[in-house]
Amino acid sequence: QREASDLAPLWAISVRSCPMTSSSLGADVVSRKVLARELEEAIAFDDNYVKQDAMKKRAIHQAKDYEEFRNMVACASLTPVSSKELMTLRESKRGWAHGGTARAHAGRSTQRRKGGKRKMQVGVPTHPPKTSMEFSRDWRRRCRTAVERWQYLELIGPAGVARLFQFDMEATLLGEIVEVLFAKFCSAEVSECAGGDFPVELDGEEPLLIAGWLDALSRSGRFGLNASLLSAAEGDHARRLVEKVEAAEDSASCADLVQEFRGAIKT
Repeated sequence: QREASDLAPLWAISVRSCPMTSSSLGADVVSRKVLARELEEAIAFDDNYVKQDAMKKRAIHQAKDYEEFRNMVACASLTPVSSKELMTLRESKRGWAHGGTARAHAGRSTQRRKGGKRKMQVGVPTHPPKTSMEFSRDWRRRCRTAVERWQYLELIGPAGVARLFQFDMEATLLGEIVEVLFAKFCSAEVSECAGGDFPVELDGEEPLLIAGWLDALSRSGRFGLNASLLSAAEGDHARRLVEKVEAAEDSASCADLVQEFRGAIKT
């Protein structure tokens, strides 16, 4: 192997022979930094995905209910605390509010208060979400009633929901969407649904519309598992939606759309 001093002249020759300006060199360095950052983010994303997938396969056999299942999956990427680290927590010098650490956090809190609060967006969104995380955020924060949630679903459409959740959907979210559809299309039960009076504007296309939404939900990720985790009330409402489609005069045209949904919720 050659020493670094032997390779230095060769490196100098290659640099002199390459007509690279300072501006092009700077652009190359920037592009490499961006590429390195994106590569690190991709590796971290894949590592987190593998850990969550492994935990889901493990938790489905160990969790007693969906709440415990969700908590186990949420902690999949956390590093376990060793017994030695637990023992060091008793030492005052390692405490959260020790010395300069507490003062630094207090200073940042004061700056945030002086800077004022950031305005939160309110009301039903006017633009469809681009990701499932954006959907879940707006669904929880900006759509509190059944009416608002139906307006949000109507903005996205069945095809949009199927696309956003083609890989995964929480069982809690599936149950909430079923409840909104039940409140919208089962008008006899409107008074029992959260959110007050629901505007019922139905026409002859109602069974086909219900079937379209049920088909979109059945195409979401892990639908079979999520359907098995629905509560008794949510499962009953899902079955009544299917029955409403099947009771229609032209139910034959909708049968194929609800076939998979009906098979998953049938008990």
